[in-house]
Amino acid sequence: MTAVTHDPRSPREAQQAQQAATAAWCGYGTGPDAVLRLNRLHDPFHVVVGRLLGLHYSPTLRWVATGYRQRAHPTRHDDAVGFEEAVVLDLQRWLQTGEPGGAMRVLWTLGWEEGDVRAALLNAVGGERP
Repeated sequence: MTAVTHDPRSPREAQQAQQAATAAWCGYGTGPDAVLRLNRLHDPFHVVVGRLLGLHYSPTLRWVATGYRQRAHPTRHDDAVGFEEAVVLDLQRWLQTGEPGGAMRVLWTLGWEEGDVRAALLNAVGGERP
């Protein structure tokens, strides 16, 4: 029998710790502004990724806007949300670290060039460096 461990952190503290780990993985560092920098760019990148994938919208932003917490059972749309989230985080990491991950390989397969992807992402945030 496996022992069940209890996480002493509150749900909010656990979420903040996860966001800090994600910001560090994406190359934003571990300082107090790392999560802020990650999140400031995150939603605009969802819009760009939706367009790069040939969609007229971001499945993730639509999912959030239409009350995803009300669903009792996962749908194929939920799978698209998970995929898009992974692509956005991977592209944020690529812009910060220069390491092309799986997301860039997917976009190359779809015919996108690295420079075009970089320009689209930077244009979404007013041309500023992430």
